[in-house]
Amino acid sequence: GALTLWPIAYGFIFVGSIALQFGFVASGLKIVLPFALIILLHFLTMGLSVLLIGYYIYHVFQRDDIDQDRKLLWSLFIFVGNMIAMPIYWYLHVWQRDETYGIDSMEDSALEREEGRDGEL
Repeated sequence: GALTLWPIAYGFIFVGSIALQFGFVASGLKIVLPFALIILLHFLTMGLSVLLIGYYIYHVFQRDDIDQDRKLLWSLFIFVGNMIAMPIYWYLHVWQRDETYGIDSMEDSALEREEGRDGEL
């Protein structure tokens, strides 16, 4: 959830820091933001974005409740429009799924499977 929103938040942080730096220079102040920190955050965010894209595309194809056509559309949408698509996909297919099924019901179904196995032996 939060990692999915980080690239969007970082975009605002990056643009804000660059604008702030130009404001400092234009006003004659000698305040310099640590450029190395901005570059490090930039590369870490790009790496995180690539990992998130891979994870979400993998997640799309692991889901049985999404039609094949929609799997292709979701994966294309995630690949092309990742900063917009990933939070939408997370909300619709990850967070809503957890809310719908809940942890208790997943534990109950695991217990039912275990009881079924015991009865088969």
